[in-house]
Amino acid sequence: MNNFSEPNFPQAGFSEGGANGETGDLSNGLTLDARRRRIRFRAWHRGTREMDMVLGPYVDAELDALDAETVGELERLMALPDRDLFTWFSTGDVPPEQDTPIFRRIKAFHTHTSPKDL
Repeated sequence: MNNFSEPNFPQAGFSEGGANGETGDLSNGLTLDARRRRIRFRAWHRGTREMDMVLGPYVDAELDALDAETVGELERLMALPDRDLFTWFSTGDVPPEQDTPIFRRIKAFHTHTSPKDL
């Protein structure tokens, strides 16, 4: 019989939160600059290309201007499953608890009434 228990390692990235978005502080004691670097990487390495294309351009354009509180909101949003996020962004049918200011900012970033740069 084995007396060893499985180690309890934290998950990498933003998986510390629950699937329902009720996440706490995801900063892990990192500086704001380190948190921004982590977000920038995760925005382009989501696991689905569709969400890479939703979050990556927004993060590249806006992340440096976000304050620490808004960075925390973005971390909590990015902790949610891609499938849910993509459904909400593409259909607009967002649960009220997820219809946050950062969600609306990302949605507005991708909403255009005409082609850009023409």
